[in-house]
Amino acid sequence: MKKIMFCLLTISLMGTMVMPVHAADVYADETTDLYFFNEETTYDEDFTLEYPADACDVILQQDFEAAMRDESIKLSEVGIEAMNLISTNDYDIDGEYAAEVNDYESKPILTRATSTVSKVEYGREWRIYRKSDNATMVQWVLRGLFLYNGKTSQCKQTTMKCYNNASDIFTVTSKSHYPSGMYAVGKCGAVDKKTGKAYSQVIRIGVTPTGKVVR
Repeated sequence: MKKIMFCLLTISLMGTMVMPVHAADVYADETTDLYFFNEETTYDEDFTLEYPADACDVILQQDFEAAMRDESIKLSEVGIEAMNLISTNDYDIDGEYAAEVNDYESKPILTRATSTVSKVEYGREWRIYRKSDNATMVQWVLRGLFLYNGKTSQCKQTTMKCYNNASDIFTVTSKSHYPSGMYAVGKCGAVDKKTGKAYSQVIRIGVTPTGKVVR
């Protein structure tokens, strides 16, 4: 943050300075042309200076890229048990089964004491359950680690666990996962061994540059 404040101050000071960049002869006659930094001036090519792109944005991007490369910034060892449940929804699949979707989050923290980058973990659970007794048949748990800094956000790492509590009834066909931009994506699939009916779902959860969760 100090670096950003400093670069903003520097740019501000530079913007208020009026500096001559060319003079043919300071002792020449009164028609000597002087070139100044202002919006209406055409600069002498030999002395033109280019302002860099927004220096603060550059610093933010450099910090963000460093955090993405930092192997010490990774998903915690604990699962959704240590996270806060933030929403739950369920819907019917067929006459016998229904599905439930639960979202979990951890508390956002800075990646390092002096970093401009924050990190947060989110989890999304998709489970198939039997409506008659609420027994969980198959359960998938997707977790993602997200970085954001107000300008940029990205999912850095994902994991997925699958629990088949009814292996005599269901065969798991998919439990893949991957980061995709600012989203964590998981693909869930199972087949009823007796009927051959397939159950599948693509689950995803993401974080915007300001830290807002999106689905």
